[in-house]
Amino acid sequence: MEEKYKIHSFYILLILGSIIVGLISVKWAEIPKLVDYITFALTVSSLGLALLAIIYSMYSNTTFSQNISTLESSTSTLTSTSTQLSIATDELKSKVENIPGIIQSVGAKVEETHALVNDLKLRSAQESVGTSSERVNIEESNEISETVLSNFLTNSSFNGLLILYIYCLSYRTNTPFSYKDLLELGGLDEDYSFGYSIALGAANLIDFENKKGIWSIKGVNNYLDSNISNKIDEKITKILEELDDDNFKLDLTIKKKQVEEYFE
Repeated sequence: MEEKYKIHSFYILLILGSIIVGLISVKWAEIPKLVDYITFALTVSSLGLALLAIIYSMYSNTTFSQNISTLESSTSTLTSTSTQLSIATDELKSKVENIPGIIQSVGAKVEETHALVNDLKLRSAQESVGTSSERVNIEESNEISETVLSNFLTNSSFNGLLILYIYCLSYRTNTPFSYKDLLELGGLDEDYSFGYSIALGAANLIDFENKKGIWSIKGVNNYLDSNISNKIDEKITKILEELDDDNFKLDLTIKKKQVEEYFE
């Protein structure tokens, strides 16, 4: 339906246009030199439009050249920035790849430093407390019977036995030790440990020397040294029977093992 209207409108406009042109032609045909006037007007109009086109073309070319120059400058800047970014990325990648090696190297240096400090500390302690030739014989002046010593071990607490075990291991290996480090390793109370140690020394069951926190055991009662390990195991078994706690037994066993590994 709409197409029919469009066709009719086209024909109507075409007919009207033809009529108007015909009327103008008949009316204006009486004007002398009308054709010359129209030709002149069209020529002048053409020249004006041509001049306007030339001016606009020159303006457009100038603007286009400026835009091209700006685009080239932006492209150069972008290329330079991209190149710099690529170089920076490669440098960053190289540095990131070196980080694990640097960390590993630092870790190795730290371990070497710790080992050196511990070695110097041990040497200093050995020099300050003397050598095995200074070890004393506890038995020469000790008149305590084995029965009393056995009862002493049986009635001592686990912590007390562990302290004595530390002294026995230190004596056997002739290895001075850091008193503070061993207390932390065995989870021992400092006041209790020191009091127990003083009691052992007062009873002439051990002989020790303390130089700036580094202890050297110069003598241990032979009976205590021979039986301390078994007594600790018996104490752990007795505690387990009283508490019925496997985890607690495991904790006590680990403490004993850690002390043994310290003097290996």
